[in-house]
Amino acid sequence: MIDATDVSVHERIETHASAFPTGAELAASIVQRYLDCGSVDRTVAMMTVGEMRIRQVLHRCGVAAAAGFDRHSRRTIEAAVAGRVGLEVAMRQTGLSAPSFILGVYCVTHPPITEVAAVVRRERYRIR
Repeated sequence: MIDATDVSVHERIETHASAFPTGAELAASIVQRYLDCGSVDRTVAMMTVGEMRIRQVLHRCGVAAAAGFDRHSRRTIEAAVAGRVGLEVAMRQTGLSAPSFILGVYCVTHPPITEVAAVVRRERYRIR
């Protein structure tokens, strides 16, 4: 879904501020930097905010690349969160580092915010 309104990314983030792991201002600046450079890794490299926080914000904004893991890892993390697989076993099966696995748990338990993701998608693919 792409947002067809004129609502800015910042306004949409403010509307959902309590759902972000940072304040609305910081979340909006992270997203703006991502929109400016077009890459999660470049956003991380260009900002002084921690990588985990940047990836959490971008994930909540519907940026799939922010999570940094594949479908198999996602299914394994989902199984661990549901209690069907132990956390240590799941971490070994995914091959993720501890911080990446923790990010994976965050991504599985905190889905993207549909309304924010739609505005970010609109801005990401806007023809300028």
